[in-house]
Amino acid sequence: MATTIVEWSKALHMLDQKACKRITRALWSAKDPDRELELSEQLQFMLIDWLSHLEFVTDATSIAIVQFVTNALEDYAKHLGGRIRQLAPIFTVVICDCRWVSCTGMEKFFDLEESEVVEQLPAFAVTHLMCDVTALYFRTVNRFERVSKLQQGRGTENGLTEQLDDEMSRKAGRASTPKTLSEWADAGSP
Repeated sequence: MATTIVEWSKALHMLDQKACKRITRALWSAKDPDRELELSEQLQFMLIDWLSHLEFVTDATSIAIVQFVTNALEDYAKHLGGRIRQLAPIFTVVICDCRWVSCTGMEKFFDLEESEVVEQLPAFAVTHLMCDVTALYFRTVNRFERVSKLQQGRGTENGLTEQLDDEMSRKAGRASTPKTLSEWADAGSP
């Protein structure tokens, strides 16, 4: 599925077009921002989008995490390309105790506080935040396809327009517009 950064940003939950362009400059300053994204680059954007909802992760932290797992994501993209969900390999990224990052197949950790790679954790990690990149990929592809259909004028059946409007409102930080009187009452609006 070939797409540009502008097109891809429409399928992301947290990142808008401006954020995608900012991240593009940070990750690939030498590449044309209007070119079509490779699958590994799409995966990087999906991961940064997912990381964006974690309050302790800044833009700089997201970029550092993605740079740490880039080689593994590129290898994964080679195995993923064009597969259906049931045959896709599993790939996860995990953040341990909000400090150490690793991913499937990687034996080392990236320390977010020290910005360095460590061979092992100094103690057992208690909290693990995990992103199933495989599930994230298929969910984002489905969303991208829905957005594309809507833009082509085929997405108005089955309430798809309203569903996407609600999702876009959430992405922009706004609550969806209440559609019934009870929703207005629940939202506290006059």
